Amino acid sequence: MPWATTSHASHAAKHISRRQLAGLLGSALALTACSPNPTVLRTEPLKGQGSAVPDPTVQASREVEAALVAALAAATTHPARDATSAQKAMVRSLGEAHRAHLDVLSRRDPLRPRTATSASPTSTPKDTAPAVWSDLVKQLSALEARAATAHRAATLAADEPATALLYASLATFAHVQRQPGSPVAPPTSTPARIVVGTRTDALTVLLSRVRALVEGLEIGCGQLPSTDPRAKDGRARLVQAQALRDDVVSLLTSEKAPVPPAALGYQMPGRLTDVASATVTWGTLELDVLSACARLAAASTGSQRRQALDWMDGQADRLRALGRPVPLWPGWV
Repeated sequence: MPWATTSHASHAAKHISRRQLAGLLGSALALTACSPNPTVLRTEPLKGQGSAVPDPTVQASREVEAALVAALAAATTHPARDATSAQKAMVRSLGEAHRAHLDVLSRRDPLRPRTATSASPTSTPKDTAPAVWSDLVKQLSALEARAATAHRAATLAADEPATALLYASLATFAHVQRQPGSPVAPPTSTPARIVVGTRTDALTVLLSRVRALVEGLEIGCGQLPSTDPRAKDGRARLVQAQALRDDVVSLLTSEKAPVPPAALGYQMPGRLTDVASATVTWGTLELDVLSACARLAAASTGSQRRQALDWMDGQADRLRALGRPVPLWPGWV
């Protein structure tokens, strides 16, 4: 049975209500090492704070998102003549995702819900779109790369952690969509003004999640036939995950932060009986690591934030390789 699950006591954090979670502050972001299912806890949006996002930065991000919305609207109205039904559906889905991004960026404060008086963003579709699918892919790839660059620059320039998290999410989404075709997962959360917590908090959560990934890969690779292509991929990823775990430990040590001991075991997301379901579990563990990297990017500055952004992009690429939908807002949980 591939990716057999270890049996552990149920994790209490899974049963905490949203109301209870909303009352927790950033100090609750870090889980103890004995926690079998590491989770970054979302906090209630803060009240009475204005936006710390400089207008030029917001405008630059709006422009790259608006360009994508316009191009995708044109491609939806005038689809490429050789596009398949699945490719046309992808264009529509990606267009909806970027419209959602533009909607948030068009608010007076992107980290606050839209008010009744806020105007929804509008975009005028181009009269024409590339008539051949390969040409459309080139156009969209260039636009996504431009967006990824702009959003990353905004992330590195952000002073407020929650604002950095917003732009980091946008940057990673655009990064993975440089190869159009990645499915988009429905949003489970939207950007809001939250308490991110300290860098030590974020590193501790990341360590817990990477340790869970390592254990999952060890179990899964041990159960799969050695000739299975997925087993080879899993073994290669296991080496990478172990190296990432060691890197996070080194960061905690160098920053004179405590390194919690590993748990005796981490609860995997359900029992698995075949390669297909094992792949889903693997994707879930990778997504957990992506969310932790996003929180680390928000809690860091300078070169440390840049490193966390690189880790976010790498995680998004792994989700794509596994066929796992990329969240509409990576890192927001």
